[in-house]
Amino acid sequence: MTAINTSLNFTGLVSGLDTDSIITQLVRFNQRRIDTLRVRELEAELDLTLFTEIENRVRNLDTVNTQLAASVNSVFDAKTVTTSDDTIVTAAAGTGAVTSTQTFFVNSIARANQVASQGFASQNTTITQDAFDISAGGATATITIDATNNTLQGLAQAINAAGAGVRAAIIDDGSATDPFRLLLTSENTGTSSAITVTGNATGVNFDFANPVQAATNSQVQLGSGAGAIVVNNQTNIVQGLIPGVTLNLLSADATKEITLTIADDATGGRTAILDFVEDFNDLMQFIDEQSALDPVTDEFGPLNGNTSAISIQDSIRQTVLSISANLPSSINRLSVLGITVNSQGRLDVNTTTLDSILSGQSEDVTFSDLRRLFGFTGESTNAGVQFLLGSSDTREGTVQVDLTQAAERATITATNTLAANATIDATNNQLTITVDGQVSATITLTQGSFTRQQLADELETRINGDTTLGSRNVAVTLSSDQLVITSDVFGFASEVAIGTGTAVTALGFAGTESDRGQDVVGKFIVDGVTENAVGSGQVLVGDSGNTNTSGLRVLVTLGNAQINPGTVEAEITVARGVSSRLDLLLDQFLDPFTGRLNSINDAIEAEIDDAQEAIADETEALEERQAALLRQFAQLERIIGQTQSQSNLITAQLTPLLNRRR
Repeated sequence: MTAINTSLNFTGLVSGLDTDSIITQLVRFNQRRIDTLRVRELEAELDLTLFTEIENRVRNLDTVNTQLAASVNSVFDAKTVTTSDDTIVTAAAGTGAVTSTQTFFVNSIARANQVASQGFASQNTTITQDAFDISAGGATATITIDATNNTLQGLAQAINAAGAGVRAAIIDDGSATDPFRLLLTSENTGTSSAITVTGNATGVNFDFANPVQAATNSQVQLGSGAGAIVVNNQTNIVQGLIPGVTLNLLSADATKEITLTIADDATGGRTAILDFVEDFNDLMQFIDEQSALDPVTDEFGPLNGNTSAISIQDSIRQTVLSISANLPSSINRLSVLGITVNSQGRLDVNTTTLDSILSGQSEDVTFSDLRRLFGFTGESTNAGVQFLLGSSDTREGTVQVDLTQAAERATITATNTLAANATIDATNNQLTITVDGQVSATITLTQGSFTRQQLADELETRINGDTTLGSRNVAVTLSSDQLVITSDVFGFASEVAIGTGTAVTALGFAGTESDRGQDVVGKFIVDGVTENAVGSGQVLVGDSGNTNTSGLRVLVTLGNAQINPGTVEAEITVARGVSSRLDLLLDQFLDPFTGRLNSINDAIEAEIDDAQEAIADETEALEERQAALLRQFAQLERIIGQTQSQSNLITAQLTPLLNRRR
């Protein structure tokens, strides 16, 4: 009889299957997609890091390039200034200073007036109650001595609180009797700030005949011959004597000639150029290193074949090494400075050649040429029509300037002539005036007797010293014995109008005199095509919609007698040097909204976001499939378990029967 196989074998929990391994194999394609996406995410994150590094290096290059590209306040405009004796005078030079050597003498320095009273027994000595007026070149204040301040200390406090430009202090001169004296000191130097006291001050006698320190002006003398020019100033800060230079007078020696030397700032220019080369090379090297083949791993860098990185590198390199078509051949490329490109695409500097040019030893390239080589400049055929600056939309080329109206300043002339000598007192010493749209506070003239010129000087000093007017200054001159007041500002914003006050008639004014300035008027012409321009003071500005001259700014210092409407007054050749052209390119890369680097970073960040989103979707799908498979295998286990139970039951029932048959 045939034997029946009753052994139904199951492994594992029930079925004996390696469920985890089977599920892992079944979802391996999902996992591969996730792994691929994660690699893509990591590569994008690396690209973002690398382009952030590129952007940082581009910004470094842009920072130093801006110094070289500037149309105004360029590093090549800077000057150094030294004096032969810095115990007598020190100096600072602005960009308007001209390379030169000047000599002069400092005959005197400006000092503040100091006047002392008689002595008192103590600071609390009672003084007579009275009233007097006090001033020191500015507003006059009335000091009232009453029961609240009728001591030496109280009077000092009252003067200090009056705002009259005078400071009061109590000093102890060490005398055996009455050692305490009230010392008045003008807050400002110069003769125009001398202290005056008028009225009754019977309890305090100030010795004006023997001042502690007389009010003096500073005095600088140019030359030593019969025609020497002596310049007086109310302070020890002297401006305008030497164009672009500010002198700080420290002491005086009328016998010692001072030599002042103004020179180009070669050190600043050299530093800026070498920093430019260093930052350029750093950017080029970084991109090369991130693209190169690694000899150890035999793999290319992450930027290899990256068209964005290569395009940025090539654009910057080509711009720096290109020739400026609108500049003379002697200064239209970096190689004239001894800066050349090597086989690795880096810049090399021949410092001997560079230093020769910076020190003024080169016959071919001067220090002033460097501004044109690097910056945005314009060469004019007329000294009275000069290029100031342009915008990113201003194109290179030749621009003709046709003027019809010169800029003018507001000027008023007094209706009446002045007497040869005028007396100013408390009855005729105040007035107001409008300057450039601002009405002054009440201006108080110093009381005294004046010649015509002295009165003009006094009026100019008081108007320009008015704090309400601020920096709105005027010049006061004489014409046919009449006072003339002229604003320092050109254009429609320039305004002078006499106001009211007791001094108006004394100064020869009728009280109706007023005037407003005139803006320059003209146009630009390029290749025979007229482009509109708008005047603002002495500056002619190209309209923003102009094809060639948008944003072009030209300074016109010509007068109306030098202008012939319909005739071109000047031709300006506008040219962009190396750094100016590079500045335009770097702006395209670095603009925070439309810049190329910003767009690249946005694209990379979007790629990272897409990868992360896809990973999340794939992970969710994988987890759902894993859960479904687990449910299916659990069901299989239950079915197998049930089958195994039934098999065991059948086996248990058949086994006795089979045994009996044996």
